[in-house]
Amino acid sequence: MIMMSDDFLIQIDPLAVGLTRPALWLGVPLKLCFINMMLVSLGYVYIQNLSVLLFLPILHLLFRWGTHQDVRWFEGFCRYFIKTPPTLNKPFWGQTNSYEPW
Repeated sequence: MIMMSDDFLIQIDPLAVGLTRPALWLGVPLKLCFINMMLVSLGYVYIQNLSVLLFLPILHLLFRWGTHQDVRWFEGFCRYFIKTPPTLNKPFWGQTNSYEPW
């Protein structure tokens, strides 16, 4: 186990993050391309029919449209579900968010 002091922690500059774009392949971030291929591959393994491959360009065009709107839309989408997970007791509590049990 490696222990690091606070002097050596990596700092992220918000300006550099805003000026850089993720690596794109045919207009879609690589992370989404791999997710697309994984979903289609799993669909093929489950269904055992080559017609599942038709979803590859459809999902790619959908992801490309989202990337055209905002390059980091998928990161924001994932962060939304990490920060505010759906709760099972939402009908009881209504439209409130509680991040602590008390």
